Amino acid sequence: MRALSLLGLVLLLSCGDVPELPRPFHRGRLPAPSELNLAVRDSILEVSWEMPEQADVRKFLVSVSDTSGFSVEMFVDTTYFEVVVPGGSVYYVQVMPVGADLFVGPAATDSVSLPYPLR
Repeated sequence: MRALSLLGLVLLLSCGDVPELPRPFHRGRLPAPSELNLAVRDSILEVSWEMPEQADVRKFLVSVSDTSGFSVEMFVDTTYFEVVVPGGSVYYVQVMPVGADLFVGPAATDSVSLPYPLR
């Protein structure tokens, strides 16, 4: 039975009209977020961005990390995110749109250096 499945796969791949299968992280359907802004208030890192209204975005995947191992990754419904972070580090931020089809679009990235200590 396994040989038949493998043979079927070989025959399918050798045909000229093989449909393109969706990939879990297709990066061509959605635009990247624009105007990514990072601001620091007390020990809170505020992240905001813009997204074209015509883009069919359901959520955003926001990642915040530093080189010491601190990392936060969260899905949000809005174009704003805030997280409490310790000072004295450089934080790297990445925002990716997630479409209605659950494919992830291209990322907007930036970094910010937080002074130590924060007050």
